[in-house]
Amino acid sequence: MLRLQLVLREIKRSQGDQIRVRLPITIHHLKLFRLLLAISNTNNFDSQMIWAAMTLAFFGFLRLGELTCNSKFNKDVHLTHDSIFFPPRIGTKGPQFMTVRIKESKTDPFRLGHTITVGATNSETCPVQALKNYISLRPPTIGPLFIHASGKPLTKQVLTTETRKLLALSGFNASNYAGHSYRIGAATTAAEAKLPSWLIKTLGRWSSDCYERYIKTPVSTLSGVSAMLANTSKF
Repeated sequence: MLRLQLVLREIKRSQGDQIRVRLPITIHHLKLFRLLLAISNTNNFDSQMIWAAMTLAFFGFLRLGELTCNSKFNKDVHLTHDSIFFPPRIGTKGPQFMTVRIKESKTDPFRLGHTITVGATNSETCPVQALKNYISLRPPTIGPLFIHASGKPLTKQVLTTETRKLLALSGFNASNYAGHSYRIGAATTAAEAKLPSWLIKTLGRWSSDCYERYIKTPVSTLSGVSAMLANTSKF
């Protein structure tokens, strides 16, 4: 009887995973968010803060829990102002980027930390510029990196809620998106850009090929496979 219960529980769990929908946040979504937040013509603190967090989540392949503060602030765990570093550019052709020190993550139980590199895009969705703009507005107070104008820390729940609000305003079914949609979107976009698998694993700090389950393959790609196979020369 116990064995049967365990089998039924596993079936229920696997079915639940199949039903759960988490669509990716893409560059298209980010551009819409930027328009709705009026980033180009406002210095509203909270808008700039939310925008910076969104771009960092996407381009940094981050879990929202890695950049937000969801418990009592701990400088050894949470991102702080000095977690972000903008190296000086070497010459006019040198790369522009920032480094972010992730102090704790789901796959880092011993809190060894990990430093990620996030490059500038020279586009409207540039994460480096977004962070620079936000930090220029943020008061030099000790505490989490991302805070509201009130001084209250940005939480994973709030960032997810704000994301869903913007999705709804853009005409999307917000219930199909979650906090992990940024990480899923980053992996999917990287695959579409034909980045090698080893680089995607490095960017997302995946230790296995589990990242592949995040990648959402377009129907156009799947539907074209038969023709590709049929047109492949025989050896």
